[in-house]
This record gives sequence, structure tokens and C-alpha cells, in this order.
Amino acid sequence: MHRKTTMRPKAAYAIVIAMLIMVVFSLYSAMLVMPASAYDFRIFYAAARALQHGGNPYDIHQVWTCSRTGSVFGKEYLPV
Repeated sequence: MHRKTTMRPKAAYAIVIAMLIMVVFSLYSAMLVMPASAYDFRIFYAAARALQHGGNPYDIHQVWTCSRTGSVFGKEYLPV
């Protein structure tokens, strides 16, 4: 008969703690590398604002102007 091998509780806790430390360290290092999180969504927001102001959301110049000034036409807007 084979003897059933089990892991000692201290070793299991050590493995779990080591894995948690690795996960926290990897998340922390990812946040250091990508400090401007949600930057990709700014372009979608600017395209939506360009469309709301009657502009073309596929025209990068209009979207860029909207992202810088808040309006397709370079005028300030009041947030909706």
C-alpha cells in the first residue's frame, strides 16, 4: 500500500504567502510601468465629445482638438 503524502500546514501557508507576495509585487510593478492608466479611453471620450458637438469622430484633428479644448470648434464647453 502506498502511504498518502500530505503537505504540512506550515509549508502550505508559506507557499500561499509567497504566491500572494508575487501577485502584489507584479501588480505594483505594472502600476509603476503604466502610470497613465485609462489613457486609451481618453481618445474614445474625446471622439464621443466630438460627435456630440457635431464633428466627425473619425477625423483625428477634430478629436485631438476636442480632447485639448473640449469642443470641436476650439471653444470651451460646460460639462453635460
